[in-house]
Amino acid sequence: MKRIIKLAALIAATTVLAAPQAMAGCNDGPAAGVDWSECYKERLILKGRDLSGAKFEKAFLSGTIFSGSNLSNSNFVGAELIRVSFRETNLEKANFEWAYGARTSFEKAELKGAIFQKAELHRSNFSDANLQQVDISKGDFFRATFDGAFLGDVDLNRTNLARASFRKAVLKNVNLDRAFLYKANLAGVDLSDARNLDQGQLDIACGDEATVLPAGLTMPAKWPCDD
Repeated sequence: MKRIIKLAALIAATTVLAAPQAMAGCNDGPAAGVDWSECYKERLILKGRDLSGAKFEKAFLSGTIFSGSNLSNSNFVGAELIRVSFRETNLEKANFEWAYGARTSFEKAELKGAIFQKAELHRSNFSDANLQQVDISKGDFFRATFDGAFLGDVDLNRTNLARASFRKAVLKNVNLDRAFLYKANLAGVDLSDARNLDQGQLDIACGDEATVLPAGLTMPAKWPCDD
């Protein structure tokens, strides 16, 4: 009987200790390393905060403003990011795998080494952002804007870039293997060292006389965007 009582007490104590830990993160204030995984943190204003290493896995963040904050090494895997602002934010080595949303702003953001594999971010804005060594493979970036952005050693393998815009963007050693470029705006873009780009992809994209193509590929007789 004494053993049963002791066991029951031990189980109760373990439950009391474990339950608050599972829920505590959602009540914590914004700080470096905060764990807001699966928390509802929508429409917050978090400008200029140090949130480096923070965890937002599967969190609901729509409408939240992170502009000017430090979110390096943060985790946004599977997060909801509708109309979130990361303008001028440090997102170096941040992980956005499986994140989803629309009209999210990454304007002038530092994204070196970030991961967007299998992310779905329609109509998002990456204008003038640094996307060096970013993995965007197998993602869905329909109508995304990359105008003026730097894309160096970026992986766009099997990414949906239909109607995306790359005006004045710099593309260096970018992997475009099986990327879907239907009416993607490549006007004035230098693609001379793009990897795994084929004629079929170009034929459905949009360019102009200033678009520079890799050796062996030719400018289509008529770009679809001329219609």
